[in-house]
Amino acid sequence: MGTSLKTNPNMIKTLKNDKFYPTLFTNTAVDTDKNEPWWEGYSGEIPKNMIDWRGKKWDGASGAKAAHPNARFTASIYNCPMLSKEYDNPKGVPISAIIIGGRRTQLVPLVVESFNWQHGVYLAARMGAETTPRGYIPSKKDINLEGLNISEKEFNRLFEVKMDEWKDELEDTGKFLATFGKRLPAEIIDEHNKLLKYSAEI
Repeated sequence: MGTSLKTNPNMIKTLKNDKFYPTLFTNTAVDTDKNEPWWEGYSGEIPKNMIDWRGKKWDGASGAKAAHPNARFTASIYNCPMLSKEYDNPKGVPISAIIIGGRRTQLVPLVVESFNWQHGVYLAARMGAETTPRGYIPSKKDINLEGLNISEKEFNRLFEVKMDEWKDELEDTGKFLATFGKRLPAEIIDEHNKLLKYSAEI
């Protein structure tokens, strides 16, 4: 999971908030001395006694991970220290953008911007997380690289688009969306078909 005070302090504060809203953890290890969930990257100190994500006593000497690399947690938004005071305003609040994060080791560019709200929902519906261009991709001049030791070659690789691999991705996406049957909104099907048409023309 990799979440810690160093990488995401507000999330750790959310998890440790004293408000009584239960948090769900999946595929983490358990520190049996403290009866707390634990995962690699959570803290610098490794607990002495743990049950791994499979429910077995963990032996660090084996080289196996205590928590699954794709371990997750779900916490109440009311525990978040950054929650707006207007969150429950019955009149609502204006939304100008939604930022969605995912981790991919390949294929998807580092940063993409959807064409519109409908397109954004489609992107989020098939977002993947790992350890054709399908939106607007920023140019190098749009990104502040000050203080970063990154070469032109490395930068280009971060935003590289491989059309052949995208066609395979679209095929998998089509199969995934088909599992929802008639429950799938027509707008998502429309965005998928647009992308299929675009990839076929290139």
